[in-house]
Amino acid sequence: KHPDLGDVEIGGIKPYAAVNPPAAKIAELGKAHAEFALYLPSLFPKVAVAKLEAVAQGAGLYRVKAEVENVGFWPTAMTHAVVARAVKPTMVQLQVAPESILSGNQKTSFVQSLTGSGARQKFDWLIKAKAGETLTLKVVSQKAGADSKSVTLK
Repeated sequence: KHPDLGDVEIGGIKPYAAVNPPAAKIAELGKAHAEFALYLPSLFPKVAVAKLEAVAQGAGLYRVKAEVENVGFWPTAMTHAVVARAVKPTMVQLQVAPESILSGNQKTSFVQSLTGSGARQKFDWLIKAKAGETLTLKVVSQKAGADSKSVTLK
Protein backbone atom coordinates (compact mmCIF):
# COMPACT_ATOMS: atom_id res chain seq x y z
CA LYS A 1 0.00 0.00 0.00
CA HIS A 2 1.56 3.23 -1.19
CA PRO A 3 0.35 6.36 0.64
CA ASP A 4 -0.28 8.33 -2.58
CA LEU A 5 -0.63 5.62 -5.29
CA GLY A 6 -2.60 2.98 -3.44
CA ASP A 7 -2.02 -0.68 -4.37
CA VAL A 8 1.18 -1.14 -6.38
CA GLU A 9 3.33 -4.11 -7.36
CA ILE A 10 7.07 -3.74 -6.83
CA GLY A 11 9.53 -5.63 -9.04
CA GLY A 12 9.18 -8.41 -11.56
CA ILE A 13 6.72 -9.06 -14.35
CA LYS A 14 3.79 -11.35 -14.70
CA PRO A 15 5.27 -14.69 -15.86
CA TYR A 16 4.97 -15.33 -19.64
CA ALA A 17 3.04 -12.09 -20.19
CA ALA A 18 5.78 -10.38 -22.22
CA VAL A 19 7.69 -13.30 -23.76
CA ASN A 20 5.08 -15.21 -25.73
CA PRO A 21 3.04 -13.63 -28.52
CA PRO A 22 -0.70 -14.06 -28.59
CA ALA A 23 -1.62 -17.49 -29.96
CA ALA A 24 -3.45 -15.93 -32.93
CA LYS A 25 -0.22 -14.21 -34.09
CA ILE A 26 2.12 -17.23 -33.93
CA ALA A 27 1.58 -18.43 -37.53
CA GLU A 28 2.02 -14.93 -38.99
CA LEU A 29 5.14 -14.22 -36.91
CA GLY A 30 6.60 -17.65 -37.67
CA LYS A 31 6.28 -17.02 -41.41
CA ALA A 32 7.93 -13.59 -41.15
CA HIS A 33 10.79 -14.94 -39.02
CA ALA A 34 11.37 -17.85 -41.43
CA GLU A 35 11.52 -15.48 -44.42
CA PHE A 36 14.07 -13.33 -42.61
CA ALA A 37 16.16 -16.37 -41.64
CA LEU A 38 16.19 -17.48 -45.30
CA TYR A 39 17.12 -13.97 -46.48
CA LEU A 40 20.21 -13.62 -44.24
CA PRO A 41 22.43 -16.14 -46.10
CA SER A 42 21.91 -14.20 -49.34
CA LEU A 43 23.92 -11.36 -47.75
CA PHE A 44 27.01 -13.50 -47.11
CA PRO A 45 30.06 -12.80 -49.27
CA LYS A 46 30.60 -15.11 -52.23
CA VAL A 47 33.57 -14.93 -54.58
CA ALA A 48 33.32 -15.73 -58.27
CA VAL A 49 35.50 -15.54 -61.34
CA ALA A 50 33.49 -12.95 -63.26
CA LYS A 51 35.71 -12.80 -66.34
CA LEU A 52 38.58 -14.81 -67.78
CA GLU A 53 39.93 -14.28 -71.28
CA ALA A 54 43.13 -15.11 -73.10
CA VAL A 55 44.09 -13.25 -76.28
CA ALA A 56 46.89 -14.51 -78.52
CA GLN A 57 49.68 -11.96 -78.99
CA GLY A 58 51.71 -14.08 -81.43
CA ALA A 59 54.88 -16.16 -80.99
CA GLY A 60 53.26 -18.28 -78.26
CA LEU A 61 52.43 -15.29 -76.06
CA TYR A 62 48.99 -14.74 -74.54
CA ARG A 63 47.54 -11.80 -72.65
CA VAL A 64 45.35 -13.24 -69.88
CA LYS A 65 42.83 -10.89 -68.24
CA ALA A 66 40.64 -11.80 -65.31
CA GLU A 67 38.20 -10.20 -62.91
CA VAL A 68 37.27 -11.64 -59.54
CA GLU A 69 33.98 -10.51 -58.02
CA ASN A 70 32.24 -10.63 -54.65
CA VAL A 71 28.61 -11.26 -55.59
CA GLY A 72 27.46 -11.17 -51.96
CA PHE A 73 26.45 -8.06 -50.04
CA TRP A 74 29.01 -8.19 -47.22
CA PRO A 75 32.80 -7.95 -47.81
CA THR A 76 35.03 -11.01 -47.84
CA ALA A 77 36.63 -9.67 -44.63
CA MET A 78 35.44 -6.91 -42.33
CA THR A 79 37.90 -4.05 -41.68
CA HIS A 80 38.57 -5.13 -38.12
CA ALA A 81 39.25 -8.70 -39.28
CA VAL A 82 41.87 -7.36 -41.72
CA VAL A 83 43.53 -5.21 -39.04
CA ALA A 84 43.51 -8.09 -36.53
CA ARG A 85 44.62 -10.55 -39.23
CA ALA A 86 41.73 -12.77 -38.19
CA VAL A 87 40.70 -13.64 -41.76
CA LYS A 88 43.08 -14.85 -44.46
CA PRO A 89 43.20 -12.75 -47.64
CA THR A 90 41.35 -13.99 -50.71
CA MET A 91 43.75 -15.96 -52.92
CA VAL A 92 43.68 -15.65 -56.71
CA GLN A 93 45.86 -18.14 -58.55
CA LEU A 94 46.51 -18.70 -62.24
CA GLN A 95 47.12 -22.44 -62.65
CA VAL A 96 50.29 -22.31 -64.80
CA ALA A 97 53.95 -22.98 -64.20
CA PRO A 98 55.52 -19.89 -62.57
CA GLU A 99 58.19 -19.65 -65.26
CA SER A 100 55.54 -19.28 -67.98
CA ILE A 101 54.47 -15.88 -66.57
CA LEU A 102 56.50 -13.18 -68.29
CA SER A 103 54.89 -10.09 -66.77
CA GLY A 104 51.86 -8.84 -64.90
CA ASN A 105 50.51 -10.17 -61.64
CA GLN A 106 52.17 -12.95 -59.70
CA LYS A 107 51.01 -16.55 -60.22
CA THR A 108 49.36 -16.27 -56.79
CA SER A 109 47.96 -12.91 -55.70
CA PHE A 110 46.11 -11.96 -52.54
CA VAL A 111 43.28 -9.48 -51.94
CA GLN A 112 42.92 -8.40 -48.31
CA SER A 113 39.21 -7.70 -48.59
CA LEU A 114 36.87 -7.54 -51.55
CA THR A 115 33.94 -5.29 -50.75
CA GLY A 116 30.48 -6.64 -51.45
CA SER A 117 27.67 -5.88 -53.87
CA GLY A 118 29.56 -6.76 -57.02
CA ALA A 119 32.98 -5.23 -56.29
CA ARG A 120 35.65 -6.55 -58.65
CA GLN A 121 39.42 -6.86 -58.67
CA LYS A 122 41.26 -7.03 -62.01
CA PHE A 123 44.28 -9.20 -62.84
CA ASP A 124 46.48 -9.30 -65.92
CA TRP A 125 49.28 -11.64 -67.06
CA LEU A 126 51.44 -12.07 -70.13
CA ILE A 127 52.27 -15.75 -70.43
CA LYS A 128 54.15 -18.09 -72.73
CA ALA A 129 52.01 -21.11 -73.67
CA LYS A 130 50.90 -23.31 -76.55
CA ALA A 131 47.61 -23.10 -78.44
CA GLY A 132 45.16 -25.71 -77.23
CA GLU A 133 46.30 -25.58 -73.60
CA THR A 134 43.66 -24.96 -70.97
CA LEU A 135 44.26 -22.29 -68.32
CA THR A 136 42.37 -22.29 -65.04
CA LEU A 137 41.97 -19.39 -62.64
CA LYS A 138 41.20 -20.34 -59.06
CA VAL A 139 39.90 -18.03 -56.32
CA VAL A 140 39.66 -19.12 -52.68
CA SER A 141 38.33 -17.08 -49.76
CA GLN A 142 38.17 -18.17 -46.12
CA LYS A 143 34.76 -16.55 -45.59
CA ALA A 144 33.38 -16.33 -49.13
CA GLY A 145 33.92 -19.76 -50.68
CA ALA A 146 35.81 -20.68 -53.82
CA ASP A 147 35.36 -20.62 -57.59
CA SER A 148 37.34 -21.43 -60.71
CA LYS A 149 37.02 -20.85 -64.41
CA SER A 150 38.94 -22.23 -67.38
CA VAL A 151 39.74 -20.97 -70.86
CA THR A 152 41.31 -22.82 -73.81
CA LEU A 153 44.07 -20.97 -75.64
CA LYS A 154 43.41 -20.40 -79.35
